[in-house]
Amino acid sequence: MKILMYTGSLSRGGAERVMCTLAEHLSSKGHSVVLATIYEAEDEYRLPPGVKRVFTEPGPSLLTGNRVWNLKVRMDFLKKVISDESPDVVLSFMGKNNLMALNACSSLGIPCVVSVRALPELEYYTFPMRISARFLFPKARAVVFQTEYASRFFGKKVRDRSFIIKNPIAPEFLGEIRKAPSAHPHILTAGRLDENKETSLIIKAFAAISGDFPDAVLTVCGDGPLRGELERQSEDLGMKDRISFAGSVSDMAGYYNEADIFVMMSDTEGMPNALIEAMSMGCACISTDCPAGAPAEFIDDGKTGCLIPVRDDKALQEKLRILASDRDKAFEMGQEASKSIRALLDRDKILRQWEEVLLS
Repeated sequence: MKILMYTGSLSRGGAERVMCTLAEHLSSKGHSVVLATIYEAEDEYRLPPGVKRVFTEPGPSLLTGNRVWNLKVRMDFLKKVISDESPDVVLSFMGKNNLMALNACSSLGIPCVVSVRALPELEYYTFPMRISARFLFPKARAVVFQTEYASRFFGKKVRDRSFIIKNPIAPEFLGEIRKAPSAHPHILTAGRLDENKETSLIIKAFAAISGDFPDAVLTVCGDGPLRGELERQSEDLGMKDRISFAGSVSDMAGYYNEADIFVMMSDTEGMPNALIEAMSMGCACISTDCPAGAPAEFIDDGKTGCLIPVRDDKALQEKLRILASDRDKAFEMGQEASKSIRALLDRDKILRQWEEVLLS
């Protein structure tokens, strides 16, 4: 088959990584793969040899200050790119991209598969987008969700052609894990430093238990608009020497290996890659039981991790105390988490699921 895959860019995010991994897999199976993006970002995943890259953003000379006109120009340009490539099927990821792809493919008579990668109410957050989704999604040949919860946003006609496919674990997070409990509590969190991740609650909870665990440390990986505010918070709480901000890092596997407790306090998550990676690397994980329900699908509470209510810093403190006090319990939980998540999210199995949907 010739498969055209469409997304915004190949910037280093969870959805983009899955698309690049899938492109590599499909190409290795003998399919012709074209990866179409709107633009090229600064820090992108590299495409494997044999996968063609094209761009769908028209030149600036064709665009004006009129949003309606610009939308028409972009739509026409996308149709031309798809028509020129003449694929057997188009696969689109995320939000407005899905609406554009469905519109283009329905007029060209080309089958289109779309994938919702986060909470649908966040991907389709305006009234016009929701109306467009209601009209266009039934035109999709298939719709791929990451959780059952996310599929419930749509009507029966869409759900009847839907598939649930989770994210595979990236190979760099399938290496050897720690063989014995760590000497002291090392807590880790990772993700974009924004309102949704609620990193301030993690800092607050760590500070609250720090007096009972003088050798415990917290590492914060990631960057974002709240970094300065979070660094000031840690200083104000007297935690400057015990909380480190690593920024954006390339070797997350190394950080998971050094930590034994991982915390995710997000308000919402589509498919939380950081949680998946931490579990795979043998961390005892504490996560909010947040929409769209993915953490609860991965974690057997008390056995392979701990689930707590959203924004409940008291519950977080309680779980941190338990795991920091009982090093053997934390170690055993991490071992069970690794076995469980590696079996559930086997890379080859998930890539075969994607290929079967596209071939069908």
